[in-house]
Amino acid sequence: MRSIYVITGVTGSGKSAVAVELAKQTGGEILSCDSTQFYRGMDIGTAKITEEEQQGVPHHGLDLVDLDQCFSVEQFVTYARRVVDEVWSRGRDIFVVGGSGFYLLSFYRAVFDAVDVPPQTRTFVRQLWQTNGMKVIESELLKYNSTLPPELIQNPVRALRALERCMTTGRSVEDMHNDFARQIGPFDHIPKITIRVEKPPELLEKGLKKRINEMFQNGFIKEVIRLRAKGLEQHPTLSRAVGYREVLDHLNGSLPWEKLAERIFFHTRQLAHKQRTWLRHKIPCDATVSGLSWEVSPMTLA
Repeated sequence: MRSIYVITGVTGSGKSAVAVELAKQTGGEILSCDSTQFYRGMDIGTAKITEEEQQGVPHHGLDLVDLDQCFSVEQFVTYARRVVDEVWSRGRDIFVVGGSGFYLLSFYRAVFDAVDVPPQTRTFVRQLWQTNGMKVIESELLKYNSTLPPELIQNPVRALRALERCMTTGRSVEDMHNDFARQIGPFDHIPKITIRVEKPPELLEKGLKKRINEMFQNGFIKEVIRLRAKGLEQHPTLSRAVGYREVLDHLNGSLPWEKLAERIFFHTRQLAHKQRTWLRHKIPCDATVSGLSWEVSPMTLA
């Protein structure tokens, strides 16, 4: 049976370049597992790989939906399974590059339950959040749950999804979680080889500063202005993405220009630290390579 090759690493570690080189060596294709890169128009702030950087390697998972839509982990799993099957039907290897929390985790275990939320419930919950904020969402959740874990309330997307499921089933998050823990993951039957890309902290920070400077040089402010006109501020996830939320704060007058790049760097460094801890605890690792200099031959991946 073929294996799925998963290339992980914190933001700015160089995993995209590593994946491209590996795919070139093996004639493989790449599936992006970055939840912000699913959206059209979110290019500069997400460091979306350019056509030149792709070096002719086929890429999947980029520019799938418009900003006024939400691309859920359930939708991603359906899409990813189709991509894997199509790439393998061509006799090629698939390299998953990521990623974003549960989207990456979906390759290792079940990440969503079997609750079929009606569209009208989903619309109602999102409108409730947009009109009244998280306090009302928390209050509604407490009608079904005696207590709520802090990590749920701190993540609007998870909180909205939890409320949708509670309203649909009439059950608590804990009850549904217990059922969920017994589920089989969508890719559990497929072997995975996981390669983690690492870079020394001081060089990672230097690279992040360079990336942020290049973002502004390449027109990041104009990108956010265009996206704001399309509803960026109303999107529960993208409006909170590092880089975009700071520029929105600047455009709305709460963050001065001279502090903007510094604030983005601070939050990006925080994100990298959280990602590093999360990857070490959640995602198994078969090999590590340096984002600076590394060699992985095709024989290594056989």
